[in-house]
Amino acid sequence: MNTKKPAFIFATENEAMPFLSSMQSTVVHSLPYCKIFEGIFAGTNILLAVSGIGKIKAALAANALIEKFSVTYIINLGYAGLLNKEILKKGGIFIATDSVQYDFDLSALDNCPAGYHQDIGMTFLECDKKMLGTVKKKNFNAAFGRVASGDRFLSSPLESEKLINEFSADVCDMELAAIMFTAKLHNIPVFAVKIISDVVGNGDDYYEAGDLIKKSVEIAVFVLNNITL
Repeated sequence: MNTKKPAFIFATENEAMPFLSSMQSTVVHSLPYCKIFEGIFAGTNILLAVSGIGKIKAALAANALIEKFSVTYIINLGYAGLLNKEILKKGGIFIATDSVQYDFDLSALDNCPAGYHQDIGMTFLECDKKMLGTVKKKNFNAAFGRVASGDRFLSSPLESEKLINEFSADVCDMELAAIMFTAKLHNIPVFAVKIISDVVGNGDDYYEAGDLIKKSVEIAVFVLNNITL
């Protein structure tokens, strides 16, 4: 019996719009901290949460999807800032291999590395390896690497260098690592696709790539069709 129950998490409704406009038989669940849409996308029953921006809101949305709606797989899509200029350009597609909460730092208290969570014994949280292997066999013209998540919109080249040097991070966002931490506690696999909206430290304009968000829809459909539990 097929028991997969996938869910998507977006930070904003603007990012989610290509998916929402393609969903059928949609029911909206309005929670105090986020909206969750339930319906059919690409022939699959899914849930889609618009969490709001930031780690707390993303973690709340992930926990609601898992505990209230019993989802079995989470896919995070949205924008991210580029740190590692050697792998991609603004407007490119990035697929996360793992993530770290760069602003979670207890090193002054217990001498552990920044980003390290003692309760799970990890600094870097890995995305679904099986799905990553499947996606890498397809030619989506995407870069793969590490996402550094924190509750700041980064704009300084010094901040970019710090995340590259300290965490070997490739891109940054404000949600993924919190989603993954929550999912890890429940043993729920996570997959993430990011569109590069800006290059941290370049002082360039924020890039809203509607066409590339649609490209992430193509990747998401592939992931939905290849989820194995």
